[in-house]
Amino acid sequence: MPGQSQQDGMAHVVGAGLRVRGVVYDVGVVPFPGRESRPVFDAAAVERDMRVLAADLHCTAVRTIGRDLERLEVAARCAQRHGLAVWLSPLRHG
Repeated sequence: MPGQSQQDGMAHVVGAGLRVRGVVYDVGVVPFPGRESRPVFDAAAVERDMRVLAADLHCTAVRTIGRDLERLEVAARCAQRHGLAVWLSPLRHG
C-alpha cells in the first residue's frame, strides 16, 4: 500500500506527518494526599491558557484531566471556543 512500509511484520505510516498536536491540561488532581494540583480554578485563566495553546503553540487538541466534572466542562468549552479538539478524562481518584 502506498505511504506504508513493512517492518517487523507491522505496517508503519511513512511521511504522514503529525496529525494531532496536543497537550494534557490538568483541571485539578490530587497527586499526593492533601495536595491538590490546582486548588484555585479560574475560568479566565483557563480561557487564556486555551488561547495560548491554539494560537501561540499551534495545538489542535487538548486532553483535560481532573476529578471535578464542572471544571472539566469549563475547560472543554474554552478549548472548543479556540478550535481545539477535546478529550475528557475524568479521574475517579487522585
